[in-house]
Amino acid sequence: MKKIFLVLSLFLILPLFFATAVLAANDDDKKVVVLPKDQVVNDNYFAFGDSVTILGTVNGDVYAAGGDVTIDGVINGDVLAAGGKVVIRGTVSQDVRIAGGEVEVSGIVNGS
Repeated sequence: MKKIFLVLSLFLILPLFFATAVLAANDDDKKVVVLPKDQVVNDNYFAFGDSVTILGTVNGDVYAAGGDVTIDGVINGDVLAAGGKVVIRGTVSQDVRIAGGEVEVSGIVNGS
C-alpha cells in the first residue's frame, strides 16, 4: 500500500516542478516566428510561438497559435488561428476561424 501511495504521490507532485520551470522563463526565451514578405510556401503552414507574423504568401492552409498572431500576407487557403491578439490585415481566399482575446479582421476574406 505504501508503495502505491509513493508512486501516486510522485505522479501528482512531479508536474509541479515542470510548471515552476516554465513560469520562471525570461524574455530572452521568447519564440518569434516570421514568414518574410518575399517568401512563398506551397504547402500548409504551421507556426507556433510567442509572436507569429505572416507577411509572405501561403498556397495552402495556415495554422497559427501564439501570444500575438498577425497575418499581413496572402493566404490561398483557410486560416485557423488562436492567440491573445489575432490580427488579419492580409487576403484570405477561403475561410477564417479565429479564437483570441482580441481579434481584428480588416483584410479581405473571400470565404466565411
